[in-house]
Amino acid sequence: MPAKELPTSGVSTSGFAAYRNFGIFRFMLACLVMVHHIASGLAPDGLAMFLRPYEIGSIAVMAFFVLSGFVIIEAADRIYLNRPNAFAINRALRIAPHFLAAVVIAILLNLILRKVGIYHQPNNTGLIPADAFSAENIIFNVISIIPLTDKFISYNFLEIAWAVRVEVAFYLVVFLALSAFDRISKLDRFFKRISFEGYLSILFLCSTPLFVMSLFGRGVMMFQYVPYFAFGVTLYYWVQGKPLAFIFCVISFLMIILHFYTLPPNQGTQGFERDAIGQFALLMMLMATIIWLAFLKSRRIERADRSVGEITYPLYMSHPNVIIIMLSINSNNSYVWIAFTLIVCIVTARLHHEIVDPIVDQMRNRVRGVAL
Repeated sequence: MPAKELPTSGVSTSGFAAYRNFGIFRFMLACLVMVHHIASGLAPDGLAMFLRPYEIGSIAVMAFFVLSGFVIIEAADRIYLNRPNAFAINRALRIAPHFLAAVVIAILLNLILRKVGIYHQPNNTGLIPADAFSAENIIFNVISIIPLTDKFISYNFLEIAWAVRVEVAFYLVVFLALSAFDRISKLDRFFKRISFEGYLSILFLCSTPLFVMSLFGRGVMMFQYVPYFAFGVTLYYWVQGKPLAFIFCVISFLMIILHFYTLPPNQGTQGFERDAIGQFALLMMLMATIIWLAFLKSRRIERADRSVGEITYPLYMSHPNVIIIMLSINSNNSYVWIAFTLIVCIVTARLHHEIVDPIVDQMRNRVRGVAL
């Protein structure tokens, strides 16, 4: 993620001296999500039945949450201390443009392809409520990355927005911790002694009861992912050599196990039986890779890692729309069509990156005070 530094004003950038090779790994996670969705609608029955119990896309999203916990806290600790507003603006600039492009395209595809009569979506009956295209539903779809807005959506045009919504909830927690560190410590000598990770720990401790409630189907379900972000956060402090960080990593890991094995054995909407052992093994491999990359200090593949990693978010946001188009054009499942769809998804993601990111990155660099 980090690149050359720009002149800054009080912005600490020393933490980015050692490049972290997360780019190719993030792209691989996005590809797992993409393959999961492609297999749901375009794969021959044999391949679809083989992949379905592993839910590779869902497991990849859990790994994304762990990685996000590490990366976002590193940025908060090294760049955004005493700058909570800059953190919030930068996060909004990162996620909003690609999300808005994807959701607008999704709405247009629904409208156009349904009128033509060829609309097709994986695991979807094709039936939508009468108010799907109402102004209210469209507005809530457009802002659906804001936590809890999904409660007001009658028809979701972009299902994958749920994961971004969970991410935004985590960003809000970090923003609150940064704000507390910046403002409360200035008001009282006692609070001045509390570090940023102290405020962050307090917020995570407050969310623990909400996590437990979510395991029993009560409260807000997005809190079931608290341990994944917490593991990424504590992993960062472990890498930094902070006391007790490893212990908190272990606690977060135990909470992940608790969440994982409270999942129902059958997938609710599609009704198949999960392969819990296979899913857990995949999650452990992905988390082990994150730990390895977090401690790895090498810049040998930095250029390639950056180039591949920069299309990860565009790929995640744009691939469902590509799949809908490909499925609507040709619903005859074949390996050739799957391969072609994979290529189109990656090319589309690269186009999204080339169109959107150059302008957005300039704005983010000004807000951040350093080019990454």
